[in-house]
Formats: sequence, C-alpha cells, structure tokens
Amino acid sequence: MTDIPRQWLRWLARLLPKQTAHGDHAIQIGQVRGEAQVHIDRATHITHQHFYAAPPLPEAANTPRMSADQREVLALMKQLPRRDYHQVLAFMRREFDTGLVHQLGPQQLYRVRRYVQTIQRNEERERA
Repeated sequence: MTDIPRQWLRWLARLLPKQTAHGDHAIQIGQVRGEAQVHIDRATHITHQHFYAAPPLPEAANTPRMSADQREVLALMKQLPRRDYHQVLAFMRREFDTGLVHQLGPQQLYRVRRYVQTIQRNEERERA
C-alpha cells in the first residue's frame, strides 16, 4: 500500500519543473512551485602552483653591442621629428626587413645614413 504513493510521487516529480544547483555556493534565481529541496554539498579545492625563476642571462646576452657607425646612425635618427623618424623606420622595414639599427650591416647603415641626411637637408631647405 505504501508503494502506490511513492509511484505517484515519482510520477509527479517528473511532471514538475526541477532546479538543480551544481557546485559550491551555486545561486539560481527563479520561481519554485511546490516543495523546494535544499542539498548542501561542500567541496574543497586546493591549487598548488610552482613558480621557478628563469636563470639569469649573461651580461653580454642582455645588451646587444652596437658599433660606432650604428650608434651614429641611431643618434641621427633621434634628432628627426617623430613623423620623419617613423618614415626612416618604414624605409628600413621596406628595404631591409628590420626596424632595428643594430641588425644592419655596413652597406645598409650607409644607405640609412644617407636617407636620414637627405631628410635633414630637405627640412633645412623648407625652413629657408
């Protein structure tokens, strides 16, 4: 005789909407009709992380060595206005596939130096 009410309860439970909360501190907003059952599950999660420092690089690897010519070209470039400086960088990227002065060879440095000097000469002409 007690089996019939249990079967009816199971059948009714299938018809009623269900809300389930998953995880710790799960919050759901909505309407609950009928009886609400609360299940409290607690879970503990521990995260253990390892942080390893990178080995220090030798001093020579940290600073790229620039030749005197490279430093001279870079100093000439820094004297230019911002727009012209970016124009020189665009020239270097277009012609030599790099925007870094320390990656240029002697012939490439000569071309960049002449390019910068031409820009400076043109600016002086415009001012005069």
